[in-house]
Amino acid sequence: MYNIVVDPGKLPRADTLVDGTDMAPIVRGWVQPGAKGSISQLSQETKGTEEKDVALIDNEESVHADAVTIVSSSATTASSTALSSRRSSFEDRAPARLTRFTPPENFGTVVDGKIFRSSFPQEENFSYLKALKLKSILTLVKEDTPEPYARFIAENGIRHYRVHIPANKGSVCISTEAMVQALMVVLDRSNYPLLIHCNKGKHRTGCVVACLGKVLGRNLSQIKEDYHTYAGIKARALDEQFMEAFDERSVLWMARFQGWVPDDEPRSPLSSRTQSPRQAA
Repeated sequence: MYNIVVDPGKLPRADTLVDGTDMAPIVRGWVQPGAKGSISQLSQETKGTEEKDVALIDNEESVHADAVTIVSSSATTASSTALSSRRSSFEDRAPARLTRFTPPENFGTVVDGKIFRSSFPQEENFSYLKALKLKSILTLVKEDTPEPYARFIAENGIRHYRVHIPANKGSVCISTEAMVQALMVVLDRSNYPLLIHCNKGKHRTGCVVACLGKVLGRNLSQIKEDYHTYAGIKARALDEQFMEAFDERSVLWMARFQGWVPDDEPRSPLSSRTQSPRQAA
């Protein structure tokens, strides 16, 4: 066995060229390389001029071996704006594996690969939603759709449904009719993958998902536990009151038609008061 001892003092420094030129001052920005690699001290006037001459490099092909780019604090605002623009441009051109994916707040899966829930999507969430290959979006608030969101929906060929589900504040404000309209969209398999969202993704979305759970035969305690998972300390007793009172038989025929529940369940006593989409048309 041999012990190899290396004398650190005899190794070339990382900031020293092969010919012995000390590059440390250049690395620290104190001096700039002159012609043919010689080093000359920057005068105060030259340094001020050089700091204003900021070059942003688009790609590797535009980099030259003898080019030195200096970015000073005086160019912070302009360079930050330019870099932000270039970053956005890069993300547009980047392959999917390099794209930043940020889900909306309170995002979750309701039914694997079919139904999702979230808060109101923002621009930084669009790449994530695009990866889901959404076919439909159900919005539960009546506010106008922001222009960037409307453009995202149109560019990706997404069907956009809007059913206004009022917030249960002060009293139970959600009507059975409004919930039935929302569930008709949610139960329709031709809308999948589907995203359901309100503003925060807690209360209105939570009520729709809870009522869907009742239609699918889930245990009420599990439904409430799921509601609290997203609502947290903001959970509303009036929301739970509505969940308990909602009669899932009002949309049971649709659940049967779409194959969500077997056809041997009791028929809905509300069928005469609830129009099908064909009847409503």
